[in-house]
Amino acid sequence: MNRFLAVAKRHWMPLAVFNLAVAVIAGLNAQSVEDIWSAKAKLILPSTPTDLNLNLGVLGDLGGNDGLIFSQQVDSRKIIASILLSNDSLIKVRELDPEKELYGRIDEYKSLFNVQPDDSSTIITLSVEASTPEIAHQRLETLIEIFQQRLNQLRRSDADQRSEFIQKELIYAESTLAEAERELVSFKEKYNLVDSDSQTKELVGAISSLRVIQGEVSAQFEASKSQVSSLSSRLGQTPDQAIRALQLSEDQDYQAIQERLSELGVEIVDARAQFTDEHPQVQYLLDQRDTLLKQQQEAINKAAETTAGINPSIGQGYSNLVERMILAESEKNALQQQVIQLQSQVGQLNRQLQAMPSAQAQLAVLQRRYDIAESVYNGLTAQVQVTQVNAFSIYPNVQVLDQPAGSPTPVGPGRKPIALGALLTIIFGNTAIILFLESRNPLLTANDVLKTGLPIVGKISYLRQLPRENYDCKNIYPGFQRLASVISMTSLESRTLIITSASKGEGKTTVTIGLANALLSLGFRVLVVDADFQNSHLKLILSYENQKDEHSKNQPISINSGLDLLVPKPNKQGVFEFLARGGFEQVLNFAQMHGKYDYVLIDTPPTSLGDETMLMSQFIHNILLVAWPSMSNYNPFHDSLEQLNRHQANVLGLVINGIGNRRENYLYRHREVEII
Repeated sequence: MNRFLAVAKRHWMPLAVFNLAVAVIAGLNAQSVEDIWSAKAKLILPSTPTDLNLNLGVLGDLGGNDGLIFSQQVDSRKIIASILLSNDSLIKVRELDPEKELYGRIDEYKSLFNVQPDDSSTIITLSVEASTPEIAHQRLETLIEIFQQRLNQLRRSDADQRSEFIQKELIYAESTLAEAERELVSFKEKYNLVDSDSQTKELVGAISSLRVIQGEVSAQFEASKSQVSSLSSRLGQTPDQAIRALQLSEDQDYQAIQERLSELGVEIVDARAQFTDEHPQVQYLLDQRDTLLKQQQEAINKAAETTAGINPSIGQGYSNLVERMILAESEKNALQQQVIQLQSQVGQLNRQLQAMPSAQAQLAVLQRRYDIAESVYNGLTAQVQVTQVNAFSIYPNVQVLDQPAGSPTPVGPGRKPIALGALLTIIFGNTAIILFLESRNPLLTANDVLKTGLPIVGKISYLRQLPRENYDCKNIYPGFQRLASVISMTSLESRTLIITSASKGEGKTTVTIGLANALLSLGFRVLVVDADFQNSHLKLILSYENQKDEHSKNQPISINSGLDLLVPKPNKQGVFEFLARGGFEQVLNFAQMHGKYDYVLIDTPPTSLGDETMLMSQFIHNILLVAWPSMSNYNPFHDSLEQLNRHQANVLGLVINGIGNRRENYLYRHREVEII
């Protein structure tokens, strides 16, 4: 911090000019800043789902919002924000704005509005800026009104376009559905198909049932057939023969013949018992019997015309068997017909079942075509209804949550950014100026001093000029006492020492006076020579005034007991001529010879301001260089060392002025030596 302050102090003039210019510019800008008023409102997008749900068959279900959104990534809040800040909306708002003349371009006018959707809700915050709170409030109300009008216009346009497009598609879908329905109905009528799956199941079930019935009837047929065969074997007649025989036995004429034959048989037996066969009565009875037998045979022959092998005696005691055989024969014939009929039905059903797959495939194609046509038609019909019923499918309903309200105080940064900008400009500008100036002539640092390799013979704490009470040898700074001890133990040629610095203001004159007082306190006689011919401060500090008497020139003046001051004057000669021709050396030797001083301390001009010190170093070889790190410049210090080296001057050591903290004291301690 001390270094920074020291550097800033060195360059105070350009810094002051720069800071003043920045302050003036900032002040002018601050005066031109006008107050900004704002108004805010909040809009909300309530959820408005439709209750329309439609099953589209193979195409799926159509819900309330299905098919009504362009993309799932579309955010309704962003759509609303785009409509609010659209050029069409803002142009209409600007036409009603009392300050419309101030905004020639729509982009400039758009910058007054801000639309901010909330990330976690459906709320949209609107804000607007204006020169007065009334204009801000009016501006925001106008924007909301124009926005609602624009939103309704977009809804109507969207609904009209959708309806027009869907109506054309609906007509085509209706004709496609009707054609598919006609083909399906015609195919079903042709193949008698209603439901192919259920009909197939019914056919399979019917075939199975018929086969079961067929098996049962076949078994009954075989049983009846066996019964007929058994009865026929017992009777020795076929059923037809048995029927004819039974019919013959039941014929009245035949029965009368049978009865008469029976009676004749009895009469013949009785007649033969009484008469012989030649007896006329017996012959008569025999003739009657032959006649009846002949009639009987004729009846039998007549019955046997259609069925041969009739047994005339079968009807006698066999009527029950004949009836059973006839019933069994009838049942057998009926069962046989039933078996044949069932076999025919099973065959017909099998043929239908075999033809069913191809019919089913064709029916499935036609049914699928019909289902798709019906689904498309239903979907388009639903879209028409959705378009008519739900006008907010794309542009949702927007309601005003908070009415426009102006801010009670002006908003915006106001003059704070100007002040902050000016402050930052001053900070960075001063830093840049300091860095630039320091890059040209940097400040001397402690490390620069240590790099010289010269011994540190003294350290002085922040002392540019001694207080007047310290001119007395009774009050000596500790740093000067240590410096005097080092000098007193050092072997100096002619006990003469040049005290100089690279630049002015480094404390060389103060060090000269302090060292003189410290040596005086040690009992030495000291002569202080003010050799800074151009800028003499030593005589002023020691309260010496130039005397007008000529004899006082180049003569030591007593300042204190043991302390004298010599202010050499080059007379009419120039300073350089006075030094180069030995005038100064003669004055110095004369004073040394008459004053018998233990030490002669010469305060010379800074080496960067002239060559006086270099000329003196030709005959005074002991030089004490005063440096003030963090106050002195690096370039003059470095140049001074180079000049002294070129002139082969003996730099006894460095006196470091301005030691202010323990760190600096420690930094120089390892280089502090005693010169003996």
